[in-house]
This record gives sequence, structure tokens and C-alpha cells, in this order.
Amino acid sequence: MTDPPIFADIGEANISIAPTSFRSNLGSDWHKSSTGTDFKLKFSDVHVESVAEPFVNFDGLSDFSEVVTNVVNTVAAVVRNRVESLVNGGDLYGVDQKLQAVINKVISLIPS
Repeated sequence: MTDPPIFADIGEANISIAPTSFRSNLGSDWHKSSTGTDFKLKFSDVHVESVAEPFVNFDGLSDFSEVVTNVVNTVAAVVRNRVESLVNGGDLYGVDQKLQAVINKVISLIPS
């Protein structure tokens, strides 16, 4: 439809996920009561690190592939940096307690 082709681009596409590490101190409590057994996990000092590398590379014939590559890599970098700042923010965002609450809620659904 267009000359040069914009949406029907011919070329290669590479998607790579940068090495990411997740660290946390993890403790567990197991209490037996009259209502059953309670197993709880406690997370502290949650930390995420990711290498700042390009997320995608569209190597096509048209300039549109270069524009899409730059836009996607910029959005991926913003999201990666935001997630890292939220998780590594410590008590400012309360990620430790939120992660702990979600995982303990899932564990409580599993019968003892």
C-alpha cells in the first residue's frame, strides 16, 4: 500500500531480556493452632537489579523499524527503571509488606 513499505517491513526482530537479579531476606513461621496450621512467610530487604540493555532490535528495510525500536526501548527502560525504584524504595513504598501479603494470601489458599 505504501512505498516504501511501512507496516509490511522485511527484516529481523530480536527481543532480549536483560539479566535481572532479585534478592530478599526470607523468614518463615509455622504455628499450629486449634483452627489448623498457619504457615507465613516474611520478606525484608527486597532488592531488584537489572542491566540497562536494549529490549528489542527491529532491523528492517524501512525507517519505521528504527522508530519502533527506539520507542519500544525507551518505554521498556522507563518501565524497568520505575519497577526498580518502586521495589528498591524500601519502606517508602512498602513493597516488602505488599509482597508478603500477596504471597501469604496465596499460601493460605493451599490446604495444610
